[in-house]
Amino acid sequence: MARLMTRRGPLCALLLALLLLALSLPPRAAADYDPFVVVTPVSEEDQKKTDVQIGTLQDRLTELGYYKGNKTFLYDVATQYAVSGFCETNGVPFDEKGIRQSLWDLMMGPDAVPAKGSAAYEDLRPGASGEAVLAMQTRLKALNYYDGGLVLTPEVFDEDTQTAVRRFCESNNVAYDGSGASAAIQQLIFSDGAVEYVLPEVEETTPEKVSGYMMQDVDILVATVPMFAVWLAAALLLALIAAVVVHFFVHDAKPPEGPSVPAARPVRAEPAAVEPISQDKLHGERHPIEFQIEYQGRTRSEQLVCTDALVIGRGEGGLQLDKQDHMVSRVHCELRYEGAVLMLSDRSTNGTLVNGSPIHNCRCRVNSGDKLTIGAHNITIRF
Repeated sequence: MARLMTRRGPLCALLLALLLLALSLPPRAAADYDPFVVVTPVSEEDQKKTDVQIGTLQDRLTELGYYKGNKTFLYDVATQYAVSGFCETNGVPFDEKGIRQSLWDLMMGPDAVPAKGSAAYEDLRPGASGEAVLAMQTRLKALNYYDGGLVLTPEVFDEDTQTAVRRFCESNNVAYDGSGASAAIQQLIFSDGAVEYVLPEVEETTPEKVSGYMMQDVDILVATVPMFAVWLAAALLLALIAAVVVHFFVHDAKPPEGPSVPAARPVRAEPAAVEPISQDKLHGERHPIEFQIEYQGRTRSEQLVCTDALVIGRGEGGLQLDKQDHMVSRVHCELRYEGAVLMLSDRSTNGTLVNGSPIHNCRCRVNSGDKLTIGAHNITIRF
């Protein structure tokens, strides 16, 4: 053994030195691998999870001028778009999988470069016109935000355009104050991460369900006919059977035999006096309707007389609600007497709750003491 150590002395000494050097090195820290601090959600359940770090991230991005939305504690599309803008301005790569420790340290540190502003976009207000409005309208049209009956008036920032912008902000989780389209909102509209609009499903009314049932096709033997033709044929068959029964069993029936009885002499009856119906009995007395309105912790009362149609909404006339409640339409609903019955007709975009039941583009009866929910307003009706 001593002889082997003598012959291989230099090699053994080198191996021993390398072993001592490896043992003296500290273990590699996990931070050297630059781990993810915030991870992009991969499922809807992950998206719903809140994280204090994401709230801190949104506060910092808002301070730097990259994030314009509400503090949601969600690493959503708007937050990811703000992170990508930060990376572009600060010259660092953007990773769609999330935010690594090195990027987090740069954001929170003093060397973070704030947003330079948006020279490519200018704030657009309702009533504005021009090519900038047309470009935004074209982009919103491509993202389906004009679906559902909105009319695109080229180069005019009209009410339908403002509704499309509001839909975009709601779908992309961005705060919207109803003042138009700011430069930050336009940046998000033209970004690759903009979410397309999906028109909410509208429940069919009873007439629509009946119409759809009658128009569906039915296979009978070798022919395909609509359902209303089947019902029509069944009605004709029943009418034919009824005619046969009347002809053979009713018309041919003989009167019972017995002594003839002279017919009674007709007596002319005098018409009975008819009491005229007053307009008060026909239409009901028009007493004032009392409205108790609760909105944002404040309560107020109004009394209005419903002579023809009493409009409730954000517009002028009738019962006017707070214009800051954007869930309320200009003409949201109206009350009208039909005889002595007070009827409510919904004309809104978002619908009305009557005692908690949704009413949308249809009519229902309203009784004294009923409660209406219109946007954030709670209204109690008494009459």
